[in-house]
Amino acid sequence: MAGVSPARLDRMRSVLERRTRRLLLVLDDVHKARNAGALLRTADAVGIQEIHAIENRSPFLDDPETSVGAGQWLDVITHRRDDFPPQHKLHPPEVALEPGAQENVRRTLESLKARGYRIAVSDLSADSISLDQVPVDQPLALVVGNEFAGASPVARELADFRFSIPMHGFAQSLNLAVFAGIALHALAERMRTLPNWSMELEDQQAILARWIADQA
Repeated sequence: MAGVSPARLDRMRSVLERRTRRLLLVLDDVHKARNAGALLRTADAVGIQEIHAIENRSPFLDDPETSVGAGQWLDVITHRRDDFPPQHKLHPPEVALEPGAQENVRRTLESLKARGYRIAVSDLSADSISLDQVPVDQPLALVVGNEFAGASPVARELADFRFSIPMHGFAQSLNLAVFAGIALHALAERMRTLPNWSMELEDQQAILARWIADQA
């Protein structure tokens, strides 16, 4: 406990009691560091512990000024394609069609499905359901695409639900981080009222031990 004050320790425990793995965030090749930083900050704020970052064209980079250090409190798992290029020049829609990229998305999402998560993918298609129609009775992984092309074709293929947020103005889309923030908050508020929102005590204790070690 050296280096961690009693007040700080109480704060850590309080935060962990409200954290969940029942709702995950998956970033499908997000490009801009400031968007990544904003998403980490939002995930921390709504109580999400686990983030998955798919890297097919762009490495996942946190902008500390935007995230205000939120990433240190989260489990961020990166999924880099086996043939990740040092400097990719292809346009994002073309990257998403490359075999290595498709396999990376498929492997990531199927691993989450194997853990019992249903996949909800942001999609502007006419047949997408509204965000408030996405079921929250089972563990859910929310997938948001990149700034240029949205979610990849493989993500849409593997989706259990494809959803959008209704637009009522001239703009027909939202900034990536804003969209994800609205979706995460809405889903988290609905799921928080159901059983099994909180993480298992053993999981909380393991994370607490890591946080304390990181503060030393």
